[in-house]
Amino acid sequence: MQNQFAIYGNIPVDCYSIRKRREEILKGHGPGGSIIVAYYLKELTSRDQVFLVANIGDDEYERKFIEPQLERMNTDYVQRVKDAKTRLYKVDITNPMRPKITRLENAEKLMKTPYMDISPALPSISTIHFQSYSTIFENKHRDRTIEVIRKAHEMKIPTVLDWNKRKKTDIKKEEKIEKKVLDMLDTLKMNKEEAKSFVEPNSRRRPIIRLRNRELEELADEIMDNFTINRLVITLGDQGSYVQTRKMSLRFDAVKSRVTFDATGAGDAASVAYNIEKLASTDEIETGTFSNIMGCLAVEHEFSFPRLVTKRTIRQYIVSNHVYCQKYKVSAMELLEKLGI
Repeated sequence: MQNQFAIYGNIPVDCYSIRKRREEILKGHGPGGSIIVAYYLKELTSRDQVFLVANIGDDEYERKFIEPQLERMNTDYVQRVKDAKTRLYKVDITNPMRPKITRLENAEKLMKTPYMDISPALPSISTIHFQSYSTIFENKHRDRTIEVIRKAHEMKIPTVLDWNKRKKTDIKKEEKIEKKVLDMLDTLKMNKEEAKSFVEPNSRRRPIIRLRNRELEELADEIMDNFTINRLVITLGDQGSYVQTRKMSLRFDAVKSRVTFDATGAGDAASVAYNIEKLASTDEIETGTFSNIMGCLAVEHEFSFPRLVTKRTIRQYIVSNHVYCQKYKVSAMELLEKLGI
């Protein structure tokens, strides 16, 4: 089948741990990352066109949160790792102002299991999405994954990387291999804090309230000058996003959400626009507009109940935001036609 989408990334469950009277209460907020990108792409295309390249555990979290979603997409390249845990992180929000994120030891088995090789399927793939930095760089199968990126680059298959880097690495040790990979990417997407620490790797990462256009331009210029990526996307939360290509730079305001239901996966949903743009033939402004609309849609819908988010939901949401589209001289109806919904 032509125009398939490969979505790389293990599927952690975002579990929030609340300590109360020395007892630990876990609240799962549903799967994040790659499965969200795959789900929304599936709604916009078809089940057979979207496949995950991932490893999953065989614990209660996998059965509760992930298994129901896997039934909706192509899982030929998904491996269930025996005795591995799907829950990779624990977030302690005893102090809501300073949440502590802990990577669980039982996650290592999942991370060390090599992904299945998708090289034979490359001729039919239109876009490859990597859900995080660790998907490429922090696994034992790094060389195999980089070889897939190299082949995709030679075949002119666009690759999208959501930076999502959770910890610092040895800059001197990793910078050469990072540059080698980033130079082969089509799109690099990161949030404003990640962009700042990317340019200033030795600085302490802190929440950034606001970045002015000039500061964004300086950050983007430095990244684009040092790598040959075609596009850099910096997400700004409720301030929208900033996009810079080799030909232009664009600033998009955020779509105003009517209600904030669950922010889990908003950035992943926004990435869908950059995965489907080749198939839909959307231009840079249409892609950026659609990206911000998808991010807001994810905020207003709980992904744990995907029956609420269908192709019809996406269509209605785009139509309801036609004023936002007009702001960037994008026709909502033409966008729907290009997306085929």
